[in-house]
Amino acid sequence: MKIIASSETRGVYSLDLDKQGKIENLKHLAELNEAKYFSIYNDIIYSIFKGERSGYAMIDINTGDTKEYEFEDETSSHILVNDGIVYMCNYDLGYFSIIENGNVKKIQLGEDSKPSQAYAYNERLYVSVTGLDTIFVYDIKNDHKQIDKIELRPLTGPAHIAINEEYIYILCEENNWIYTYKISEGGYKEIDGFGIDLENESSPSSIKYFDGSLFVLIHGEDLLLQFDLVNSVPNTCHVSLSYGKESQDIEIANKNILIANKKSNKLTVIDLELSKVMDVDIENICCIKAYK
Repeated sequence: MKIIASSETRGVYSLDLDKQGKIENLKHLAELNEAKYFSIYNDIIYSIFKGERSGYAMIDINTGDTKEYEFEDETSSHILVNDGIVYMCNYDLGYFSIIENGNVKKIQLGEDSKPSQAYAYNERLYVSVTGLDTIFVYDIKNDHKQIDKIELRPLTGPAHIAINEEYIYILCEENNWIYTYKISEGGYKEIDGFGIDLENESSPSSIKYFDGSLFVLIHGEDLLLQFDLVNSVPNTCHVSLSYGKESQDIEIANKNILIANKKSNKLTVIDLELSKVMDVDIENICCIKAYK
């Protein structure tokens, strides 16, 4: 399986991961500045870059050929590509952009709204807006019309999303809670919520659903939490080390868990028994995604 990884200082890498968790064929695909977040669509990596120039780059996953698109005021914090449409969240300036067929549409959410992540599922676009404690829901097939919103309690800071069929799991960075909502035709109903007890300055940084479990990465304490789901609600928690420092992102591929440990400059592979398999050096690694 192909794995793509981004480095804040070096750009974008590709590597192969076998079923035993062994990493091979590490390649440096493209040199970009502050390439923290990216998305993949049709063998093309869409990566944010920042610095003296800001925008996003399109990188061929096989050849590394790169095209860059600049935006004068773009300081995006997250990028998603779904069915050829590019979504970019601008955390600092309070809007997200929809780029389709070369046209750019900006959805203004207000000063200090802090849109942090976009997630597409079942023809719906979910945008977590940390400063407004809200997840906005848009109809992708109907010109991205807003059709709903999930309003959480004040000062929760929703940032990360995982979805399992009829359930959406919202990971909040302000109060360190996970909220479970049931998705139905009538809207979104909260069915559970619980807090994660963390030390000062620690916060959850990533959440993934896989095979009946939720995996949550804790930045600051460098821990990996695995929650068994009972009736689709998080229940028993298993705790593991992330085997690195300043853990940023998590991915699950070939029944292995991959962790981007930025300060350790390591991409670490852990098996589903939460035992370390191996790691590989990638300077200032930030984001990882499995592809094919």
